Amino acid sequence: MMSTNVVDLNAWRHNLQMGDKGPKRNLTNLMVHLRNLPSLGKTIKLNEMTGITEWRGDPITDTDYVDIQMIIEQASFQPNKNDIPIAVARIAKDNAYHPVRDYLDGLQWDNVTRLDQFLPILFGTPDTPYERMIGVKWMIGAVARVYQPGCKMDNMLVLEGPQNIGKSSALAALFGRQFFTEMVNELRDHKKFMEQIAGKWVVEFAELSAIRRADVELVKAIISMQVDRSRMSYGRNPVENPRQCVLAASVNPKHDSGYLTDPTGNRRFWPVRCSSIDIARLIRKRDDLWAEAVVRYRSGEKWWLDDDEAGVAGGEQSERMAVDPWADVLSAKLVAGYSYTSVAILTEMIKVPTDRLDQFQKTRLADVMTFLGWKQHVAKRRGDGGNRVSVREWRMSE
Repeated sequence: MMSTNVVDLNAWRHNLQMGDKGPKRNLTNLMVHLRNLPSLGKTIKLNEMTGITEWRGDPITDTDYVDIQMIIEQASFQPNKNDIPIAVARIAKDNAYHPVRDYLDGLQWDNVTRLDQFLPILFGTPDTPYERMIGVKWMIGAVARVYQPGCKMDNMLVLEGPQNIGKSSALAALFGRQFFTEMVNELRDHKKFMEQIAGKWVVEFAELSAIRRADVELVKAIISMQVDRSRMSYGRNPVENPRQCVLAASVNPKHDSGYLTDPTGNRRFWPVRCSSIDIARLIRKRDDLWAEAVVRYRSGEKWWLDDDEAGVAGGEQSERMAVDPWADVLSAKLVAGYSYTSVAILTEMIKVPTDRLDQFQKTRLADVMTFLGWKQHVAKRRGDGGNRVSVREWRMSE
């Protein structure tokens, strides 16, 4: 009668380098054991989304290295314990996987077009060419960030709507809860920012309108970054992480007040008004949406705006501009056809004391003047000594 017991012949042991007293205690033999012992081998992986080595599906820990050493010793091999972490890292790289890329690769599109209307249908936005355009490009951009980490995707989808409408829950449902994070007070510490977005596919800036004016430039810089650089808490050397996530924001505009403050940087924001969000239907359709986005990405469809499309988006962005009180003052005092210096405007029209003039005041004025349609030009004027000097003046745009 044939035995039902399976005998492990351990044929892989023939690959060990032998010495006079048995297998050599070297790195090569350690790698052979790591690759071939059933409890190790393919269970050691590198998660390319997080950049973290995993064992049995969880991030590897110091105690795991102890357990791995014990498993190897039970196989009658005495490894050098200092070699184990680097050997594990090498095995993990051989077994690398990317959870989001693997998910996208496994989808099959049914050839039914849904992306063009996913914002109007699932988020209750107006059904106009703008919302259709923005929804498609943002989704394709999210796919591009997975297949081309660090690719240019310097736009943020802004979901407007009442509180408790489910904006954050919808993002988590669309991208997967484990790949979603909400950004909270980490803007000024880029190391913490990098740690928080590691392994995330979408990062939400909750309540965009609450971001301090002083942080607006920082937010724009964060949106534009393609590679995050910092010295991490757990590393000795600076690291560079090509960005794999896209950015979104939620906002609850009150009394139709604007929340965008920089007319030169508003192109980065793609705002849409949400009236209702169907999360249950979003969950049912998410695979279809991503499958279509992958096909359209692979077909070469672009995820950025051309000049005409940027013009359409510019109209939506202008509607969200927060009007600076200075704009009302200056619109009543400035006369088209005349030229004004920044100092003259600030001291004579805004009545800012001369000793308080600083770069912040000049930057604020520049934003207001640009919003009102004025541009700076360099003019030649006669100075006190009779010499002609260059002076920057504001003139109404033609």
